[in-house]
Amino acid sequence: MFPFIGKGAWDYSIESLAVVDQLLEELSNYELDEDALYNTASMVGCYVFETARKNYGAEYFWIQKEQQPVLIADLPDFQVSVRAWEKVRSRLINGEEDI
Repeated sequence: MFPFIGKGAWDYSIESLAVVDQLLEELSNYELDEDALYNTASMVGCYVFETARKNYGAEYFWIQKEQQPVLIADLPDFQVSVRAWEKVRSRLINGEEDI
């Protein structure tokens, strides 16, 4: 079903996010119930977060109102925040149109 999983590409490199995209594309072809959607979005979202943190540095925060984490990088002139769970969930629901 997922021939690319486990081929050594899960190394937290920016390039490994292409494998994440392939996985999400494949999974978007299935109807996931709410539990599967939440679990997949949170697990894949955490991989995206950790990849970003390892490559760019940042700090995790929990958004109580949204019940999800956010990764915030403070750069010298501005701040960048990432909400990966929300984006992964949208990608699973909408498929390629939500890239």
